[in-house]
Amino acid sequence: MPTAPRPAHDVVDVHIGDLTIVAETAVGAEERGQGLSDRPSLAQNAGMLFFMGEARTPGFHMRNMQFPLDFVWISADGRVADLTENVLHPAAAGETLSGISPSAPVTYVLEVNAGVIEAAGIEIGDLVAFEPDILASSSSGRSGSYSPTSTSAPTDPISPPKRSSLSNTKNGAY
Repeated sequence: MPTAPRPAHDVVDVHIGDLTIVAETAVGAEERGQGLSDRPSLAQNAGMLFFMGEARTPGFHMRNMQFPLDFVWISADGRVADLTENVLHPAAAGETLSGISPSAPVTYVLEVNAGVIEAAGIEIGDLVAFEPDILASSSSGRSGSYSPTSTSAPTDPISPPKRSSLSNTKNGAY
């Protein structure tokens, strides 16, 4: 499956099965707060990868969103911990949806176009791989936090926070 063109922002390729998503990174609080809000659309096979800094149960909102999303909730050990599908944008929902969260603590959150989870057959427990490999440093004993690299120089390995537990239930759509 071809991937979307690389944006000028920091990106991580997220691989789940045969699916590759070119994901912009949202690392800092301001980036995470803005997310994909105020954008008219998202390219096919594109997304946004949120770094939570530590395993937690984050709450997301759909304020100023203009298209529906799927959420892939990812544990620190690189597995799909939960899924939330087809979350409507405010115009379609008739309100701004908030409190969108996984059923278990996660370290990463991948937002993609609604329908991607179903089309790709993503399931809880699936292995998630990243390029650059943001999980590599956990096995090397390095500590620290993610520092995105430019697409022209992907060099630094990235250290994830502590591992989180996996969920065996799929979150319902909002």
